[in-house]
Amino acid sequence: MKITSGYRIKPILRKTIISTSVIFLFYLYITPYLSILNFKSAIEKNDNKKVRNYIDFPSVRKSLKSQLKEYVFQALSSKVQKNELSLLGMYFMDPILNTIVDSTINSKGLEFLLNQGQLTISDSKSINKNLKQLNENQTQLIKKPKIKLYYISPSRFVLSSKIEHTAEPIQAYWSRYRIFGWKLYSLQIPKSILKFY
Repeated sequence: MKITSGYRIKPILRKTIISTSVIFLFYLYITPYLSILNFKSAIEKNDNKKVRNYIDFPSVRKSLKSQLKEYVFQALSSKVQKNELSLLGMYFMDPILNTIVDSTINSKGLEFLLNQGQLTISDSKSINKNLKQLNENQTQLIKKPKIKLYYISPSRFVLSSKIEHTAEPIQAYWSRYRIFGWKLYSLQIPKSILKFY
């Protein structure tokens, strides 16, 4: 009897280990989706404390600022050849770029960017006002962005937001934080959006 019950324990233990592993791997796989849903929920509830848990602010600011600087430098360098006063404009761009980055990299600014495809230049109060007006007028005029979510590696995930008026999508790159958490660490903005600034 003892021998038989020992043989029954092994298959039960094996099934338990396999089912636990499958559940663990499935949960590990869906964690970025859950993090993005929680992030979206925190933005909608204006819970800035919770939003901060999902953003690596220094990294996101750095990625956006480097794209803005590169675009502005390219645009101004062609004008510098024609007009030397444009060179003076390059010196004043850093504070302006800092303002754009700071007003975009917050909960409402990111929501505005991913939903409308626009960087923000104003404070959060006017962003809230603009978002409310857009939501009220949005019924037929503005289509919702096409969102795609996908892995690019086991620890990197992309939220791609294709806005109607842009040729390329805005891409928000997420990185695994600890085992089950995810943080937004970088943005890739299409040049068609940067053209307006």
